[in-house]
Amino acid sequence: MPSGNDKPFYITTPIYYINAVPHIGHAYTTVLADTVARFQRLRGREVVLATGTDEHAEKIIRVAKDRGMTPRAYCDELADQWRECWCRLDITFDEFIRTSEPRHHAAVQEVFRRLLESGDVYKGQYEGWYCVTCATFHLETELLDGKCPNEECGHSPVEQRQQEAYFFAASRYCERLLAFLRANPGFIRPDFRQNEVLSFVEGGVHDACVSRPNDGWGVPIPGDEAHVVYVWFDALINYITVAGWPDDMERFERLWPADIHLMAKDILPRFHGSLWPMMLMALGIPLPGCVAAHGFWQMDGTKISKSLGNVVDPFALAQQLHDETGMTLDVALDAQRYFLLRETPFGQDASFTSETFRARLNADLANDLGNALNRVLPIVARSLGGVIPEGEMDPALAAGITRAASAVNAGTEALDFRGALDGVWNLIGQLNKYIDTQAPWNLAKDEARRDVLCNVAFSGLETLRCVTVLLAPYIPHAAGEMRLQLGLPPAVEGVFDALAAPRGEAIAGNAVSAGSPVFPRVDKATTRADAGATPASKLEKEPQPVTETISYDDFAKLALRVGTVLAGERVEGADKLYALKVDLGEPEPRSIVAGLAQDFPLDELVGRQIVVVANLEPRKVRGVLSQGMLLAVTNSETDRPCAIVTVDRPAAPGSGIR
Repeated sequence: MPSGNDKPFYITTPIYYINAVPHIGHAYTTVLADTVARFQRLRGREVVLATGTDEHAEKIIRVAKDRGMTPRAYCDELADQWRECWCRLDITFDEFIRTSEPRHHAAVQEVFRRLLESGDVYKGQYEGWYCVTCATFHLETELLDGKCPNEECGHSPVEQRQQEAYFFAASRYCERLLAFLRANPGFIRPDFRQNEVLSFVEGGVHDACVSRPNDGWGVPIPGDEAHVVYVWFDALINYITVAGWPDDMERFERLWPADIHLMAKDILPRFHGSLWPMMLMALGIPLPGCVAAHGFWQMDGTKISKSLGNVVDPFALAQQLHDETGMTLDVALDAQRYFLLRETPFGQDASFTSETFRARLNADLANDLGNALNRVLPIVARSLGGVIPEGEMDPALAAGITRAASAVNAGTEALDFRGALDGVWNLIGQLNKYIDTQAPWNLAKDEARRDVLCNVAFSGLETLRCVTVLLAPYIPHAAGEMRLQLGLPPAVEGVFDALAAPRGEAIAGNAVSAGSPVFPRVDKATTRADAGATPASKLEKEPQPVTETISYDDFAKLALRVGTVLAGERVEGADKLYALKVDLGEPEPRSIVAGLAQDFPLDELVGRQIVVVANLEPRKVRGVLSQGMLLAVTNSETDRPCAIVTVDRPAAPGSGIR
C-alpha cells in the first residue's frame, strides 16, 4: 500500500440527504473539503475529493409520491441540481457518487454477504421507535417529549416499529472501538468531538437495526429480497465504493484509507464516529486517518436548516454582492467562501449575520488585502513604466512570508482554517505597515531615490505574489485576479514548497495591469444575511435612537480590554448564565458571568476574543464572582443577545480599546 506523498490524498464530504436543494450549511462542509483538496494539490499531491447524494431514505418515497414521481425520477432531478450546485461553486470534486448507482448496490450487497457469513449481521425482531425524517432508530429513553431528539429534523414525530429485521452486531466491537479511540487521540477532530464520541460509546452501543421491509426503493439484501438495507448502513459504505472496493482492489489499495472524512457534528457520534468504524472493523478494513466534524451555522441563534425554513442561498447572496458592488460573480463567491473559512474556529458553531459578513469583507478584503495591492500597483504604473522592477527583497518581509507559509501549512493540515488565514493576514498587516513607513508615493517624487523605490515596489509586489499562492486554496478566483494584475498566470499549481525561497516565481519584468479593486467595499445597505431566506429570518432591525450623552471624561473611565475565553460552564440553578474564564493578559484568568447560555453554545464562545469592561466593580452573581462584563449586541425585538462584540483581528489578551 502506498504511504506518505506516494499515496493519493483521499478526502470525502458526507453524501448529502437528497430531500431539497443545497443551502449555505451544505456549502460550508463542501468548501472546507475543497480548500483542503486545493491545498494538497498545491503541494503536488494527487487528490481524490469525493462527494455525492444519499438517496435511499423512506422519506424519498413519500416526497416523490406527493409530487407524482417515482423515487428514481425524483432523485435523478435532485442529484443533477446538487452536482450543478458544486460546479457553480467551483468545487473541484473528482467523484460524485449516488447511492442508487449499480457500483454502490454491488458494494453494499457484498458487505452484507460477508457480514452474514461472519455472523456480524443476523436476523431478529425489531421493536422500537423510528424517525422517518432523519432516518434514525431511537430508544424510548432517547426521545424528547415523545419526539425525535434531533434538532436537524425539527424534532419530528416518531413511529413505533415492530418488524422482522437484520441487525449488525455492533456490541461485539464496542470495547475494540473504545481501545482504538483512546490509543488514537487525533482520530476525531477537533479534540472535544473525540470526547463526545468516547462518551457516546462508553454509554453502551446496542446492536443496530440495519434493514427495513422492501418498499421498492433501496438495496435488496442478498438472499432475502423481502428486505432492503437501512439507509445509514447503506450510505456509509459509499466511502469504500468510491475507493474501488470490492471490484477494483488495485485502486482501493492506492486510495484507502481515506485521509479525512469531513462532516457536520450532528452525524458524528452515532454514525461516523461509532457505527462506521465498527463496520470497518467487522470487514477487516483499516479505519480512515481522520474523522472531522464542524459546528453549525446559526441565524438569530437558531441553526440554519431547511427543515426550519431559515436557509441562506449562497448563490442569491453572491449574486447580490455582484449586482451591488461590481465584483465578479466568482469573486463574490470567494468573498462568501472567505467569510465561512475565517469567521469561526473549525468545530465551533458560528453565527451568520449581515453585520458580521459585511464587516469581515470590508475590514479584511477591501481594506487590508485591497489596500496592499492598490497602493503599490499604481506607483509601478505611474512611476516605473508599468513594469515590475528588479529589486532587493526586504529581509523582514521575506521572513514574514516564511512565517505565513508555515502558518498556512500547519493550519490547513490541522483543519485550523482560521489560524491559517490569520497567518496570511499577519503578513498583509506587516506589508501595509511597510508601505506606510516607506511611503513609495513620496519616493516616486525624488529621482535620486529611484533605487529605493524599485526595492520597495519589488518587495511589496513579491510579497503580494506569495500572498496569492497562500490564498489560492482559500479564495482561488480572487487570488487569480490578483495574479493577473501582477502579470502572472491566474492558476497556481504545485508550487507551495517554493515559498521557502521568496523568489519562487519571477515577477521582475512583468507588466502590471492595475484595474478595478478586486474587492470593492460593501455598503451598509448592500448585503443581507437573509438573501434567499424566508422573511422571518431577516436580521437587520431599525437602530434605536441615542437619548442621552456622556462626557469624554466619563467615557475615559471605562477600561475596555481584549480578552480570550479559555473555558466556561453553566452557573448552577441559572438557565441563562455562564461562568467564563477569560484571559486578560493578567497573571490569573478572570471569572466573568454572562447571560448567554440560552443563545450561544459554550463551544462557540471558547477560543473567541471578546471585548471586556475590565474595571467594573466585582460582584457575586448567583454565588459566582464576576470580575468584569463582556459586551454583546441585543436584538431589539426579543431583548436577547444576538451577537458578541469581538475584534476582527487577533490581539494580545489585555490589549486596550479606544
